Amino acid sequence: MKIKILLSNCCGSHGKRDASIEDNVNQALEELKLSADVQRIYDFQEIWKYGVNQPPALVIEEKVVFKGGIPSVEDIRKILSNY
Repeated sequence: MKIKILLSNCCGSHGKRDASIEDNVNQALEELKLSADVQRIYDFQEIWKYGVNQPPALVIEEKVVFKGGIPSVEDIRKILSNY
């Protein structure tokens, strides 16, 4: 499974927000005993290809499954249960 975390590179503000999304994805994967290739994407041209104007967003298997905030572990578990 391929998961992309689409993030803003505005003002160099990575840090907690980025780590929080990735931590939530990793925790949900672990709880469901799934493995995935998880990538962080900061390139706006790449992000716009998914129709996302304001990251963060979560893409699974090239489909935007969550955008406009930081998904909780529970949100991600529910999304992943469909894959």
